[in-house]
Amino acid sequence: MSRSDSGWEYGEWGARWAPTTSAVLAEITVDKYGEEYVESMGELNNLIRAVQRDASETLREAGHEEAARLIFPNYPEENEQ
Repeated sequence: MSRSDSGWEYGEWGARWAPTTSAVLAEITVDKYGEEYVESMGELNNLIRAVQRDASETLREAGHEEAARLIFPNYPEENEQ
């Protein structure tokens, strides 16, 4: 069973909960419908992009430009979406 199927990751350290982004989004929004769901997903997707942007920036500062492009391939200006 893979991490994307169950959210669990197995290794020499044992098992640990490491869900995918999609799994966490589904858990957070499971009881939301209609406009509430749309608003929640919009806010959560903004959070995901902010985390991607932060990780990409940290990698760039450390000199890992290629890795930064993989995490956040299009680095838009702040006034762009």
